[in-house]
Parts: sequence; C-alpha cells; structure tokens
Amino acid sequence: MPAAEAYGVGSCIGWFRGQGSTDAKKLLGIPQECLVRTAISLGYPDKEARRARPKNANPRKPLSEIVHFERYA
Repeated sequence: MPAAEAYGVGSCIGWFRGQGSTDAKKLLGIPQECLVRTAISLGYPDKEARRARPKNANPRKPLSEIVHFERYA
C-alpha cells in the first residue's frame, strides 16, 4: 500500500464477513481449502470528489493527546 501511494494510487483494506469469503473464492477461482478473509482495493483517487467533500469542522487531535510511549495512558 505504501508503494501504491508513492505512484499516486489510493488503497483501502477490507475484510470479508459471512458469505463474502465464499463468494470471493467462487468469483476469483480460489480453491475452497484456501483461507480468504482480506481484500485490498486499489485505484486512482477522484480529485474532484475530494475537493467537493465538506471540510471537517473539528481538526484532528494533536498526536501528544493520543500517542503514549512505553506507558499505558
């Protein structure tokens, strides 16, 4: 995924639930004995759609509020 990002390709990870794993195996021709539970989608982001998306009124928290080193907070 980091390599895709370096080439301007977006990515998203997803997990199969319920019948999704069986359906994916059939669609992709994967043997039944193989375990399938994760999918990675790749594609070029739609820059116009991203610009049109409303901006978040609440900016992200600073890292100092959510990252803790060598202790439980």
